[in-house]
Amino acid sequence: MKFINQYSFVLMTVVVLLVLGVLTLRGGLKLQHLLALGALSLGVFLAYRFLDPGPGSSDKSERILAEIQSGSAVLLEFQSPY
Repeated sequence: MKFINQYSFVLMTVVVLLVLGVLTLRGGLKLQHLLALGALSLGVFLAYRFLDPGPGSSDKSERILAEIQSGSAVLLEFQSPY
């Protein structure tokens, strides 16, 4: 279930492109249809590339632990990239 949650955009894109490809290519192989599917694929790839949340910022754990152990009040905020 975690895989589906994290990669739902990719999975839905694959399903939609497959359905559109099947529906489009049913009438025959035409250059316009291939260009349209290619443009959609490129647009989805670019959207995923630019909107991907990327790795979190949890690599600063030593500094965070030092602040927690300093004895003063510390506000921790956890955010999920998904």
